[in-house]
Amino acid sequence: MGNVELISNRPDGIVHLKMHGDLTGALACRTRSKLQEINIYKSKKILLDFNGINYINPIGLMVLVQKLSDLRIKNKIEVVGLGHSYEAFFT
Repeated sequence: MGNVELISNRPDGIVHLKMHGDLTGALACRTRSKLQEINIYKSKKILLDFNGINYINPIGLMVLVQKLSDLRIKNKIEVVGLGHSYEAFFT
């Protein structure tokens, strides 16, 4: 099971979310919910930190990309902790 935590919502407009465990469809939905809890539209950048992820389920990755696309914030997303092949999904 995966978890997402808000590390910081800094005054300079940078939001840092860190994910832990397995990236599944459920974690993707929790990540989207967490982003909706904060005012992401006023944020300059959203840092998605995958350093705590143990396993990436392809469906989970697809759901996460789709959920983030629905929020229309793709240009604000920066990804850390993924290989280059996975980071391409977010650019």
